[in-house]
This record gives sequence, structure tokens and C-alpha cells, in this order.
Amino acid sequence: CCNPIPGDSVVGFLSEDGAVTVHKKSCPEANDFAAKHGDRIIPLHWDESGSGSFIVQVSIKGLDRIGIINEITRYISFVMSVNIHRICIETENGVFEGTIDLYVRNKNDLEKLIRKLQKIEGIQNVVRTYL
Repeated sequence: CCNPIPGDSVVGFLSEDGAVTVHKKSCPEANDFAAKHGDRIIPLHWDESGSGSFIVQVSIKGLDRIGIINEITRYISFVMSVNIHRICIETENGVFEGTIDLYVRNKNDLEKLIRKLQKIEGIQNVVRTYL
């Protein structure tokens, strides 16, 4: 439900069949589960040496202009070398708004990408959202 990525503060829950479910510590579902089944909490930490990718979503909003979406996608793909999974952008009355689903390695890479996107002329807001 909260799609944690390496770098997020996480907690694990051991199910009755032995499977472990990982949630961000701030996840409301994790807090509910912890209140009901505190005896099944497992402390976890990320192995950040892995090379896997994790899907995250960012919401983006800004002033529309010719080429801004091209500038955003070129920056994500070519400068940051991040693969785009899905993009959904709409514009109305000179303002664009939407979401971009990305594959990132960890929270640091995501935060760096967000900071850089916020510097593109016309972008007003970029935040991580949850799928």
C-alpha cells in the first residue's frame, strides 16, 4: 500500500504463513497492524548494495508552455538515467498537472530527481505520492 523504497524507514510484519510484509513506518496500515499484532513486528533495514529498481510516483504541477513536458521527460531519462513507467499529464487554463511513475534505486535518487525537477522553469510543485 505504501511502496517503500531503499532509504525509507521500514518495519516488517510476520504473517501466520511465514511471509514478511514490509511497510513504511509512517504507513497508516502498518500502524493499525502494529496495534493489533505487535508481537509479529520484525525490525528491518535495507541492503542498499542491491541493484534493483523500485516503482514510485511523483505528482507534478506547473505553468504550461511549449516543450515543458519534453524538458521534464528528457531530464528524467537522459540526465538522471531513470526509466519512466507511466506518465499522465493534463493541462487546463495554462496549468499542467499529473503524475509520473518512475523506477528508482533508492530514496536518495528520488529526492535528487525531485530537487532537480523543481528547478525547471515553470514547475511549481513536485512531490512523491503513493500508488
